Amino acid sequence: MHGRPRSAETGSSALLAEVLAASGQVTAADVAAAADRRGGAAQSLLVRAGHLVGATLATLVTFHNPARTVLGGEYSGPAISC
Repeated sequence: MHGRPRSAETGSSALLAEVLAASGQVTAADVAAAADRRGGAAQSLLVRAGHLVGATLATLVTFHNPARTVLGGEYSGPAISC
């Protein structure tokens, strides 16, 4: 994820707005770091992302009925440690 979350653009997250002003973009690592610092907007972004991933996986598992589902990658670490 790279981009400009509305919470950074509107200033509702001071932590993300700082990152956006400094680098011109906000990464998933930036959101995770802001959430670790008790950034409410960043925590909300992660909760929303988790819900979307969960809903998508539920649909895929229901449709395909796989024997195993494996999640991994660069951003699976922060979710596991929460």
